[in-house]
Amino acid sequence: MMSQTVKGINPELAESKEFSAAVVNMSQKVKAIQGGVVQGGNVLRSEFYYQGQKYRIDLENNYGHNLRQ
Repeated sequence: MMSQTVKGINPELAESKEFSAAVVNMSQKVKAIQGGVVQGGNVLRSEFYYQGQKYRIDLENNYGHNLRQ
């Protein structure tokens, strides 16, 4: 059950098809990265709408060579 693993988020939002699609979209973006990411800060973003409000999922590289293969 996804709502138990996503902290600080509305359980209905966490179980919505829009949120699930955004997570899949982010996963596809991560898998498409070639050669790694060495920059800091916001690396990838996936935006979606739920009940008329815009939300986003950000992936940040805080230190080191995250996502490097």
